[in-house]
Amino acid sequence: MSLDISEEFTRLWTKAQPMIGGYVSSMIYDYHGAQDVLQKTAIILIRKFDTYDRTCPFLPWALGVARYEILKYRSKSAKEKCVFSDEMVKISSERYAAVAKDHDDISLALDQCLKRLTDRGRRVLRLRYTQGLKSDEIADQLDVTGSAVRVMLHRVRGAVRGCIEERMANMREGEMG
Repeated sequence: MSLDISEEFTRLWTKAQPMIGGYVSSMIYDYHGAQDVLQKTAIILIRKFDTYDRTCPFLPWALGVARYEILKYRSKSAKEKCVFSDEMVKISSERYAAVAKDHDDISLALDQCLKRLTDRGRRVLRLRYTQGLKSDEIADQLDVTGSAVRVMLHRVRGAVRGCIEERMANMREGEMG
């Protein structure tokens, strides 16, 4: 695998892995079994990445591989008390793919909406959510009061929420039209 392809796979896997991990964990209750299946899925995806059609979304392809790994695990672990039917595994895979698309759309809208904020608005959000600072700690850095920071956060969150809702509505209209 060349460096460019390796970087592309890493980027796609890093984005998809939490969703795939959630799907696998929802189908396999044994933590270690779920981790084994997730790891096997990643290995297969790496080995088969050169066959991946880049015109199609990565996540549904990866979920398909995970689904087959879950089915293999289940056939080896048929003695467990709680085992989902093959149809249930298939339906869950399809649902996860649908949820992932919504997640991707919301992430895209969030990125676009954050770019529309003022530098100060982005800074307040970064201090609060990336660095985990409390209002009074942010106030110290911005040389304002804690209540001013709370008002700023309230307004910025409202602006971001409104922007995301607007962009999502526009995306839905685009899909229907």
